[in-house]
Amino acid sequence: MSQIKKISNQSLRNINISEKIAFELNSHSQIFDLVDMAIAFHQNGMLEEAGLIYEKILIKDPGHTDAMNLLGLIALQKKEYPHAIALINKAISASPHNNVPEFHANLGCALHQEGLLDESIASFDLAISLNPSVVLYYTKRGLAQLEKRYFDSAINSFDQAIKLRSQDPMSFYYRGLAQLEKKYFDDAINSFDLAINLKDDFPEAFNNRGIAQLGHKYFDAAIHSFDCAILLRPDYSEALWNKGLVLLKLGRFEEGWMLYEARLKRAPAFPLVRQELQYSYIELDQLANKSVLLFSEQGIGDTIQFYRYVKKIANLNARVTVAVQKSLVDLLSESNPLWNIISIEGALPECDYRSSLLSLPFVLQEKCIDIHSDNPYIFSSPIKVSEWKNRLGRKQKPRIGLVWSGNTLFKENANRSVPLLQIISFLPSDLQYVSLQKELSDFDLKVLERNPFISNYANNLTDFNETAALIDCLDLVITVDTSIAHLAGAMGKRAWLLLSDNADWRWLINTESSPWYPTIKIFRQDQLGDWSSALKKIELELIAQFR
Repeated sequence: MSQIKKISNQSLRNINISEKIAFELNSHSQIFDLVDMAIAFHQNGMLEEAGLIYEKILIKDPGHTDAMNLLGLIALQKKEYPHAIALINKAISASPHNNVPEFHANLGCALHQEGLLDESIASFDLAISLNPSVVLYYTKRGLAQLEKRYFDSAINSFDQAIKLRSQDPMSFYYRGLAQLEKKYFDDAINSFDLAINLKDDFPEAFNNRGIAQLGHKYFDAAIHSFDCAILLRPDYSEALWNKGLVLLKLGRFEEGWMLYEARLKRAPAFPLVRQELQYSYIELDQLANKSVLLFSEQGIGDTIQFYRYVKKIANLNARVTVAVQKSLVDLLSESNPLWNIISIEGALPECDYRSSLLSLPFVLQEKCIDIHSDNPYIFSSPIKVSEWKNRLGRKQKPRIGLVWSGNTLFKENANRSVPLLQIISFLPSDLQYVSLQKELSDFDLKVLERNPFISNYANNLTDFNETAALIDCLDLVITVDTSIAHLAGAMGKRAWLLLSDNADWRWLINTESSPWYPTIKIFRQDQLGDWSSALKKIELELIAQFR
């Protein structure tokens, strides 16, 4: 036993590990000696060596629950999650009355990593019921609840952790994240403040405090928070990007575009179309006769918005290829035959330079006053327009296009979308309405069936070439913040845009006009989640202008 303890207290790097393990495993060492030795290896990160000894222990004593649990913990550390779950479950089953809280907590960690969040939460519940005084159990349960989007439950778990240990900055930080998701902005700011008071070198807390402050439109305070995060970690791409978004929202474009480039170094908030694409810095004075690939980076609306800059690159005598989403290829090919339009989903050519469309304002050093100088820049097909005019029939009333929901995969879609039934209640009945929605929920289909004064052509809207032609047949488009808003604006068509109280950066603040699209008029919520005032304004405008 004394020799084992001596090994435990050494760094374990100054002995012949293989020989020592072989000696102990082949000797008649007592199990508690082997456990001592295995834990020493385990604590020093020597997982293979520790694992060999735990397995030897189980040969000597197949019911040794600590060895099962610790072997499972090694599997967890090695990211072998199914194996870890099996081993720890075995340890729980073999323990008297299944009453070892640590085993249940370890199982909860393994289940969490395997993505079995409800099962993970249940395991932490058991661990807490067996020992309600361990802070880590509440914190781990809260993290599983947070990932599962059980935000109120997560807040409760972190509250309990804080009651047990009021000086733990991480519990306050995690609680702030859950509160932020619930849009409890004041509470989130308070939680991040408390985390920062306990740990002043906490860039993540400063960054997320800034996001919470943005929720209340505390723009100067948010910039200060992001600056604090950046001061602590100058290469903190998330904070740099967030600061850039605030500056762009405030119309401070020259500063904002530079920081907006930090998005290329962070985990994307929106899935990139082609994550493997490599960027190369464009040297504007070297572009003559050079080949340039410009490609879509995020959503279709982003592609349409930033497509305006392609002409400026082409005007520098570059040979331009633009890779965009498949549904845009035909429309953009007809609109601009001077450069090559291809699908980003296919093979891409080798070029001298590659850049995301979203990086072009920074490359071109764009300023606010230059933004809409080239509108319109997307044009529908005359042939398609003729087909749509025939499909719509003789025009007897003003035609109004409607879009009430965006991409359901977008995290904030619920905040930017308006229930169709609510829109209908504000529509004057003596106008002709046309749905521009491509994707329709089962509920919306039933609503449209019960309201035949709104024409539904979803089956005909096979790509944006069709959608653009239909828009060209309308007198007005009423839309939420989706790709259709960008398309109507890029075509120079009249559009009314419904925006949530704290909308995306590109629509700026406190303005009814858009610097991107001069034909768009903005109708903003008076308060987050309440569309009634904006819809009432639209109703009155429709009556005034079309009756």
